Amino acid sequence: MSKTAWVIRAMRHDDLPVILKIERQSPSPWSLGQLEGELYTDHGWSFTACDPTGDVPIGFILGRTVTDEAEILKLGILREHRRQGIAQLLIDHITDILRRQKVGQCFLELRRSNEAAYRLYEKNYFTVTAVRKNYYTDPKEDAICMNKTLEDLKP
Repeated sequence: MSKTAWVIRAMRHDDLPVILKIERQSPSPWSLGQLEGELYTDHGWSFTACDPTGDVPIGFILGRTVTDEAEILKLGILREHRRQGIAQLLIDHITDILRRQKVGQCFLELRRSNEAAYRLYEKNYFTVTAVRKNYYTDPKEDAICMNKTLEDLKP
């Protein structure tokens, strides 16, 4: 499917069963309660990438913005839809929103072993700022902390 066929929209409560399915494909999945909490938190944002009808979620991004800083908390794509540019579309979408809101910095962290995510973020001008030893559990693993100045992003 071409990149232009995907629809990006605000996440809805009825998306959560699919979002939970996507989460369960990751090594450290969040619970339904955690996802619900982020959907309704102050200063939070959450978007889904959907099929062309806009009804069937296939990926999501969620995070928070406080003053002039943002943090990407989760980004996930259904396994069967990975490597189709959907994660890039979600990053582009939130980056555009954050820039319009005059957010200066965006932060995130990821598992050291998540090479695909690392390459995606690096391609989007995120740089490594720190390593948190044994940050993740089950399995235990270091976290790579990254950030970028949004004005440094290329259009």
